Amino acid sequence: MEVPHLHFLVVPNSQIPIGSVVSVQTADADTWFIDGAQIDLRLVKPLLHVARAVQGRGTLREVPREEPWGQMRLVREDISIAEMPDSWTITEAGIYMPVPKKLITAELTREMAALGTEYLRYVDST
Repeated sequence: MEVPHLHFLVVPNSQIPIGSVVSVQTADADTWFIDGAQIDLRLVKPLLHVARAVQGRGTLREVPREEPWGQMRLVREDISIAEMPDSWTITEAGIYMPVPKKLITAELTREMAALGTEYLRYVDST
């Protein structure tokens, strides 16, 4: 099965469930609604580019696993946007993706990492 096309939409927090800074809607595509107060808009397009590259390495499963095959680690580091495309890795332990710490909040990285880890139940690593 083909992996759904990923989209990031930056929205006001009022469009996200109370207590969250990101939510996911899945239909024909995976759309992540991101609280615009939690991320510098300059980071959205490069983050999406890297996320799609990571997503493209997986194969969608017919039946989700009981547990994710690994962990999504979205880590705030002292890197630039330009360094992001070459910084992520996939191993048997999961996905490691550093992001510029000055452009995204710790809360958003935690929630995106948790959603990403849950997503790994639905794909096989290649």
